[in-house]
Amino acid sequence: MILDKNNEKNDHFFVFWNIFCNFADRKYIPCVMSREQSNRIAYLVACVGAFAERHGLTNQSSYQYLRLYKGTDFLRDYYDIEHTFSIDEAVEDLTVICQRNGGALA
Repeated sequence: MILDKNNEKNDHFFVFWNIFCNFADRKYIPCVMSREQSNRIAYLVACVGAFAERHGLTNQSSYQYLRLYKGTDFLRDYYDIEHTFSIDEAVEDLTVICQRNGGALA
């Protein structure tokens, strides 16, 4: 299977792969994920997708924007609290966090 970064069908794959690689803190990528790791990654992917939908972005550009303006750091650091709220509330929080770090989307 050949993956093309410009193909929308592969957009979810590249977002997931980037999150997975960065989530492992670049020390190692475990062969087997714990349930907690799997839940965290699924939550990040859901938030990236919802953020993309709300702001009219592709999943890949949404992920890049959130990485650049510290949105993914926020979700990683505050997962324990954020995952108890709705995805819409998480997207609102991400928008505010990114604006505080120089992002232009409102």
